[in-house]
Amino acid sequence: MQMVKKVLLFLVVIWFFLILLMPKVEFYYALEKELAKYDIKLNEQQIDSGAFSLDIKDIDIYVKGVEVAHLDRLSISTLLFYTHSKLEKLTFSSFLKGQVPDNIESIDIYHKIVNPLVVSMDANGSFGEVRGKLSLATHKVRVNLVKTEDISSIKSFLKKDKKGWYYEKSF
Repeated sequence: MQMVKKVLLFLVVIWFFLILLMPKVEFYYALEKELAKYDIKLNEQQIDSGAFSLDIKDIDIYVKGVEVAHLDRLSISTLLFYTHSKLEKLTFSSFLKGQVPDNIESIDIYHKIVNPLVVSMDANGSFGEVRGKLSLATHKVRVNLVKTEDISSIKSFLKKDKKGWYYEKSF
């Protein structure tokens, strides 16, 4: 029994230090470098790294040199077996009006190690509330509108079934 306690304690200590010493800011810069391959650039004002989190504020998003959106805050928290990302106040440029929602108040993205091939998301904004899943096994994204408000700008991308409006795409 003593051996089991020591092994468990050792694993907990390793897990804690792995998360604590994880290069979170460097992961963000690696993400920026990957997005640059697709002509997507992020210009952030402030990056704060915590023991279990990374907080990025005032991000301007550029595609092919044109500013397309502004994100007030991106927070990423991880415990290795559970990761939660929260995007707050995503506002799109005026030239995209009619093609995308006016604004998105928040997007919560979850990934759990018990189901590693599925990424879940919840969002709310001017369009209402949505819940979605990205399946890496089937290479599909499905987003269901739970409560709809003003969907006129995105209605052309949506389909309707007996449960309501949804968006589905294969990648």
